Amino acid sequence: MGDGQGLSESRENDGDLDQIRGCGECIYENRFTMNRLRRTDPCPCGSTKQAYKCCMRSSYQLIKSPSSITPKGAMTNISNDKCLLSLSNNCSHDISREHFISKSVLQIYSSNGVTVNTNGISWTDPNVFTPVSMNSLTVKSLCVRHNNCLSSLDTSAASFVKAMKEIDDGFNSQSFSFKHLLLSGEDFEKWAIKTIIGLHESGNIRLNGIPSKLPQLDLIKSVLSGFSQLPEGLGIYFMPLNVPVGKVIYHSSSIDFIPATVVETGDLHSATILINGIPFRLALTPIKDRIAFGIYHPRYINFKSLTTSAQALIELCWMDHSNSSVILTRSGSYDGPSPYWPNYPNKPK
Repeated sequence: MGDGQGLSESRENDGDLDQIRGCGECIYENRFTMNRLRRTDPCPCGSTKQAYKCCMRSSYQLIKSPSSITPKGAMTNISNDKCLLSLSNNCSHDISREHFISKSVLQIYSSNGVTVNTNGISWTDPNVFTPVSMNSLTVKSLCVRHNNCLSSLDTSAASFVKAMKEIDDGFNSQSFSFKHLLLSGEDFEKWAIKTIIGLHESGNIRLNGIPSKLPQLDLIKSVLSGFSQLPEGLGIYFMPLNVPVGKVIYHSSSIDFIPATVVETGDLHSATILINGIPFRLALTPIKDRIAFGIYHPRYINFKSLTTSAQALIELCWMDHSNSSVILTRSGSYDGPSPYWPNYPNKPK
């Protein structure tokens, strides 16, 4: 998009996520697929090892285990009250200044390696797209020890986002070869939680100017400390199943975080995360109608083109053995800002 790479973050939403989905370039289907990886092919996790020596089991199934996010070495017996994960009693004395959206992810959307175009950040004009330094998108909410432990989540998310961008760019060329990326679903899920927590702690999730509340904060802290797993039904979902076949999504070189706060209570209920226009949902509180909310723990995200033979697969491996699948068909070559973005000054082109 030229200078269209950007970050768009919405701070106020009444929870009606069905009203904020994008549309445009991909046709949505719900279908199961099998990967066609040979034992001696490079493992799609990116390790450079042959698949059978890495993530492929004897049954040919791919298993990518979640990254360890507990600090290495002996317990420090330090509870740093400025660290969100202080209850682990395994902190360092120093507090980090971490990017609330991973720097490795922001760099993918930066045209100059220094700034990103933003809209919705609390200290900027809400009616303008504003270039801001990536180094200003930080918050002091973790000790250095815990921030270093969670860096593996940033690496996984950057691989995911980079693959999405490569697929978008590649499908517009005639020389794209098949791409298969294998990631831990739990790593992506925990990164999404970490990011939403960072946005919350930095004052960027509000409803009518009032900071949203996190009713599940103790659980989230336990999950990010490596002590607990999210209960069934909380976590990552893909696009809602009630989207009809033929619904389209505009691709844009952007990442959007759209929180949904319950008006009556002020509780942060969930968030939509759009990566290059492809929507995921993060459920932070129990979902009454999960079928309507989306596809829980999607495993296979297939990409294909209507006009070329290009195909790609992003595979999220979940420890609950979820095997749901979606197919996204590229039906055009548009790659610009979503027409649903506001026509504010400095809008990416």
